[in-house]
Amino acid sequence: MLDELLTKSPDEPRLLLERASAWASAGEREKALRALARVTAPAANADQRRRAALKRQELKDPGALAALEALSKELPDDASLLADVGLARWLAGRGDAAVEALKSAIRKDPRALPAYLTLGAIYGARGLFAEEAALYESAPRAGADARLLSLLSSSEAAARGKISR
Repeated sequence: MLDELLTKSPDEPRLLLERASAWASAGEREKALRALARVTAPAANADQRRRAALKRQELKDPGALAALEALSKELPDDASLLADVGLARWLAGRGDAAVEALKSAIRKDPRALPAYLTLGAIYGARGLFAEEAALYESAPRAGADARLLSLLSSSEAAARGKISR
């Protein structure tokens, strides 16, 4: 499969993403990161650049946060992207900036359950169990993905259990 990907257009974003994924799966982190670094505008659309940044984050590339933040400046109303930025900021040790991005994501789209889950986890990590439980309780449930609802419910129950200790 890698040979086929290497013989096609080397700078086509879709192929770069596929190549990076294959290399990452094969344990070739540096090759994967080099391919992902080439998924840039104007050839790559916003979705492709986002996927590249998230794959870079998965591979623990410190440049992933900057890529996500740059993309969020292009798409300031994308709540899902802001939730990704919030998680990336948290993973980079920028807790207050993470909370800011996640709250902004929730304001932009109150149905952005991943933002609630990440923000709640941050509150829990900071020992703010009452805030964590209240946040989970405030998350809208109508029409939400069953998997996310299950995670939200179990997270809320765990937070409430921490409060009563």
